[in-house]
Amino acid sequence: MGQQQLLLIILGTLVVGIAVAGGIILFRGGAVNAARDAVSLDVEELAGRAQVYYRKPRVMGGGNRSFNKAGGGFIGIYDLTNAPVNQNGTYSISFADADSIVIRGVGFETVGTDTVTVEAHVSDQNVRTVVIH
Repeated sequence: MGQQQLLLIILGTLVVGIAVAGGIILFRGGAVNAARDAVSLDVEELAGRAQVYYRKPRVMGGGNRSFNKAGGGFIGIYDLTNAPVNQNGTYSISFADADSIVIRGVGFETVGTDTVTVEAHVSDQNVRTVVIH
């Protein structure tokens, strides 16, 4: 009778351990998905601001149908936001020309050895969001 009880205790401990490990894995996956969603929303908001800049006339502080700045060069992240770092991640413009820009968001949540990374490819009529990690 003692051996049977010991075997049941060991089996019960093993089942509980497997359930806890599975719960941790599911929770981690949910956290990564939430981070991706948050960074994606932030990048898409910045993309919308970039399109507003593109369409706005120069006399009103815009690009006048261009992503060029009035003094030369292209718009930077500080033209779209005063805070390129928030609780979700850091944001930058990784590519810019007169007709399009790429806004990159790098989250604070990691996926294995990589961080959550999302890009928005912005043109005058289109925003295409790409989840890299």
